[in-house]
Amino acid sequence: MLLVPFEFGKMWETANKANQVFNNTKKDDDAVNLAVIEKEGGAVYCLPRNNVYVVADATDSKFKVSLDMNIPSELRDRFVCAVYDGNTKVSGSDKMFPAAVGQAVEIEITSPSGAVVKEYEIRAGYDANADTLLDESEVIRFLVYTRKDINGTPVDEKKYATVKGISSAMYQANYGVISGFVDLSAVRLGVPHAHALLSRFLKGDFQGIDQTLQPSMVSENEEFDAFKNATPGDSCFSEWLTHHSGAWFADDGKVSDFPRLTWLGNSPFSRFLERLRPRK
Repeated sequence: MLLVPFEFGKMWETANKANQVFNNTKKDDDAVNLAVIEKEGGAVYCLPRNNVYVVADATDSKFKVSLDMNIPSELRDRFVCAVYDGNTKVSGSDKMFPAAVGQAVEIEITSPSGAVVKEYEIRAGYDANADTLLDESEVIRFLVYTRKDINGTPVDEKKYATVKGISSAMYQANYGVISGFVDLSAVRLGVPHAHALLSRFLKGDFQGIDQTLQPSMVSENEEFDAFKNATPGDSCFSEWLTHHSGAWFADDGKVSDFPRLTWLGNSPFSRFLERLRPRK
C-alpha cells in the first residue's frame, strides 16, 4: 500500500490562469436563499469550490485546463491523471504529471457538438505498473479542500477536481439570447444606463449608445493584478473580475491592457450614479 501526501493544488483555464479555483480569494457568490454548505469567516458559500468553469476554445472546440497537485517531488513523475465522464475514463486522456514542482499538467477535453454544459472529473493516482495510464486500481481520492460547515466545524472532504465545460454552441446560444434582450427598445429606453454598461460588456464598445452615456475617457492599456490583495487605493473587485473583463491575464495574475472607463463628475452618467449612492 502506498501512503503519500496527495492533495489538490490548483486548477485553472489553461489560457488564463486568473480563472482558477483555489486562488487567493473566493469566486463563488455568497449564498442567498440557497442551501449553505460551507462557512468561512463571515462568508457563506452554496457551491463547492473544486469546480472550474470553462468555455470551449473557439479554434478547436476543446476544454483546456491546467492542474497542479501537491505531490512529493521524488514521486511526481510517477503520478498520472485522466479525464472521466461519469465513471468512464475518456479514451486518450491520460497525462503524466511533470517532474518539476509547481509545473502543471495541461489537459484537453473535446467538447460535445451540441449546446450543452458538460461535467467531467479529473482523477489521478500513482502509476504503479509504469504504463503511463491511469488504471482503476491506481486511482486515489485526493484531498480537495478542508471546508467548514455552517456551524464552523472543519470537514475534510475527498473529492475530485471538476471541470464544468460550456460548449461553443451553448455559449453562442446564450450570448444571442442575452444580446437580443439587451438590445430591446424597452431595455434601451427603460434602463439606459444599465443598457450602456451591458452593451460594453457584451460587445466591447459603445457603438449605438447615446453620447451622454458614453465614458469621458477610455484607456485600454491599464495594468491590473487579479491576485493582488485589495488594499486602500486598489480595486476591491479583484476577486470577482478576472477574465470576464475581456482582458487576458498572465500566469502571475497580471494584465497590461486592462480597459479603464472614466466618467467625469459632471457627466449625466456620473450624476445618475451619485443619486444612487447611499446617504449617511
